[in-house]
Amino acid sequence: MKRRGRKSRILLALLLALVFASFLTSCATKMPKKKIEVLRHQPTEEEAAYAMETAVSTAVLNAGQDIVTDILPSQDFLPDSYLILKDYTKKVAGLNAIMESWRNYFRTYITNSMEVLSEKISGMLLQLEFEDPFEFVRSSNTSGTEYFISLFGDQIREELKAVVEQADFTYLEKGRNQYNVYIRTSNFVNYAKSDELEKVDAVSQLTDRLYNILVSLIAEEEDLFRTTPDPYGDPVVKAVFGTD
Repeated sequence: MKRRGRKSRILLALLLALVFASFLTSCATKMPKKKIEVLRHQPTEEEAAYAMETAVSTAVLNAGQDIVTDILPSQDFLPDSYLILKDYTKKVAGLNAIMESWRNYFRTYITNSMEVLSEKISGMLLQLEFEDPFEFVRSSNTSGTEYFISLFGDQIREELKAVVEQADFTYLEKGRNQYNVYIRTSNFVNYAKSDELEKVDAVSQLTDRLYNILVSLIAEEEDLFRTTPDPYGDPVVKAVFGTD
């Protein structure tokens, strides 16, 4: 493998510091644009590697922002079998308030946990290297994401699981118990134990949900980055991905 130059490594480190600092201070703010310049030679292998690393790093950053600003506010994050609770919020006394408390709690908890997660993923990104960067450039617009996940996907899932395991599931259990009481008392004649909600492995289900969303968003952001003209005004990135 060709050894990368010091300049590329320094540029990447500076980029990572910039993007993660931006994420921690404002989840709704994307990276600022730089002054547009022009690369006056054909991209080198080192520059192609830098462009791929930049694409993946930026995709990861923006995916994290998307989870906080778009995904968490719009989803309930309930285990699959608990989704039925949404249909009973107006029928079961107190259930709507319990579910709203769960939504607010889990959104706040995951948002506050993103700082720790971003630090972990930042360390993974610093280990990311492309041995044949032009092959990835010529491949699909999500090839960087696929490679990154092939290397660090299991580790990312474990980091997410460690966060979810520390969550307080009291509201979920209150909602389940409230629903079960309603089922037992409202339809006593036809009641069957199987109608009740059983306790499930909420940690695994919500970890999988977050992981799948994150991977999907990283792929979307990489595709957007690589196909958008003038991505952040970086002349190397523009030249490598042909977005001049």
